[in-house]
Amino acid sequence: MAAADLPDTDKPKQEEWTHVKSKSRFRRNAPRPSPKLPGASSKPDEPRIHKSVADITTEYDSFKTRWRDTACHTKLRELVETNAAKHRTVRKAVCLGVGTFDPEDGGWDAKRRTYIQLDGFLTVVEVLSELYKETIPCSFQEPRFTPNDTEFLTNLGHQVVESPAAFEAVDEDTLVFAVHMYRPIYEATLEKASPAMFVGTGWDVWDEYVISPLVAGRDADTSLDSLR
Repeated sequence: MAAADLPDTDKPKQEEWTHVKSKSRFRRNAPRPSPKLPGASSKPDEPRIHKSVADITTEYDSFKTRWRDTACHTKLRELVETNAAKHRTVRKAVCLGVGTFDPEDGGWDAKRRTYIQLDGFLTVVEVLSELYKETIPCSFQEPRFTPNDTEFLTNLGHQVVESPAAFEAVDEDTLVFAVHMYRPIYEATLEKASPAMFVGTGWDVWDEYVISPLVAGRDADTSLDSLR
């Protein structure tokens, strides 16, 4: 007997069947995860992993190669060569606040500024060394340096010091390279002596501060004029 011909007593009753509705694998109203902010860590308690010395060195070499092929670098060399004779001989060089080579957010612009400022400073020192035919020792002071930043600079043959060592080292034979620092930094730098050469905030800004006793015991106008 065919199934279609089953007697009524043998047919399953409608109420005995359970109807199961198909379910989607995804809930329509499932909560969405909160978007992560740029630079936010999924595990804030994890220790930060610093960029290796090798990676910093590779990045610096890349920026250096490209920047030294620009008109800006050529102009800087010419500027130093043209004006070096107008200054006292530089015997040592101090670089302040160049920034870290490993910013926490990994920002490209921040790294670019730091690497170019570093090579700008080293270019000035390089040109002066060629003119004087002698080596000029360099020291760096930057509170944001990581241990690997310090090792990178040490590997280049330079010294990294803690504040206020760099301020105290400035004398009349020093090149000071301090771009876009706050006024108290400049005051601490120039407190004891006017350096042989100064690279930093523009002269038009310094004109506003000539009444400040930046160099104790000497006329401020005369002291700043020697830094032109």
